[in-house]
Amino acid sequence: MTNRSLRHNREFVALWTGQAASALGTSISTLAYPLLILSVTGSPGQAGLVASVLALTTFLVRLPAGVVADRVDRRRLMLLCDAGRIVAVGSIAVAAWFGWVTLAHVLVVAVVEGALGSLFAPAEAVAVRRVVPPGQVQDAVATNETRRQLAALIGPSVGGALFGWGRAWPFVADLLSYAVSFCTVLTVRTDLRPRTAPKGTSFRAEVVEGLRWLWTQRFLRGVTLWLSAAGVLFTSMGLVTLVLARDLGASAGEIGMMFTISGAGGFAGALLSPWLLRQLRAGVVVVGYAWIATGATFALLGVGSVWWLGVVGAVAFFPVPAVNALVMARVAVAVPDEVHGKVFSATTQLTTLLHPVGPVVAGVALEGLGVGLTVVVYGVLFTGLAGLATVHPVLRGER
Repeated sequence: MTNRSLRHNREFVALWTGQAASALGTSISTLAYPLLILSVTGSPGQAGLVASVLALTTFLVRLPAGVVADRVDRRRLMLLCDAGRIVAVGSIAVAAWFGWVTLAHVLVVAVVEGALGSLFAPAEAVAVRRVVPPGQVQDAVATNETRRQLAALIGPSVGGALFGWGRAWPFVADLLSYAVSFCTVLTVRTDLRPRTAPKGTSFRAEVVEGLRWLWTQRFLRGVTLWLSAAGVLFTSMGLVTLVLARDLGASAGEIGMMFTISGAGGFAGALLSPWLLRQLRAGVVVVGYAWIATGATFALLGVGSVWWLGVVGAVAFFPVPAVNALVMARVAVAVPDEVHGKVFSATTQLTTLLHPVGPVVAGVALEGLGVGLTVVVYGVLFTGLAGLATVHPVLRGER
């Protein structure tokens, strides 16, 4: 395989395009789901429950999914996952169109989407490593961060506009995004089947194998566990800012634009991630992310406009792609091919270990404490995590 530019690698571009579309659809529906539940029930707690069920499903399925991805043809697995998600999201689109939406239905779809997404992710990670030369793996992983951040940039405004047009349209867009992903995966011709025969070990033993490899890597072990704690706060701040924007009288379209402004910070960070990772030590990237998140959280207390909410979010999201790329690039470069799917899933699992409780905690806190006091509590917790990252030698990359 020649060292041609990534943009001239047809299969890498196909995978990037398909997952950029899929990420855009997910970004649209991520905003639409809480808006849908809030419009039907008026309860932030129930809106948070949907997000937590999705997070819990991915948590439970992720490690077994890594084993499956190392055992089967990844191309076929990705196609099956996209087909299943088209059907699941399509059912929500139909329910929203005819006014049949129920919390139970949304929860079932959240389970299906979470499970199939967990199966798709490690298969796609192996596919990216297969279709690019070894010397370009780190650049490919960093480049893939742009698709997620691009989706975060434009998805919320599109989702807000579509929801304002009609409750079903965001979910129609989401199912179409999975259809695009399905078609691009069809064009991949590189052999994505396992290169070695199954070891004959039990499924349970293989589930543990990825965790065992990751646990031997001191920096990766420390930073993934720290990110798990930080992620409980960071990932649930979306619901906090959504409720804060609603309290400021923002419309669905304005809320979408707010998240688009926030996404611009993440997109800028993604474009700069390869340069940042070359210029900064790993510990500086982690500690910088911690203190930026802390400052942005406290800044929410002084915001009186939905547009300034977006600006604060942009600052908070700027370092996120560099942190993600730092962790996943180290995995992609160092891990043996035969356990790549398992280690990818194990890394994601540890990073998101406590995420399922985040949205529910945020919903309960918002209902019990109010948005202002909730922001204060989150800021104090972020401060503690930032202090830990600053003084801990492993997180600072010193050992």
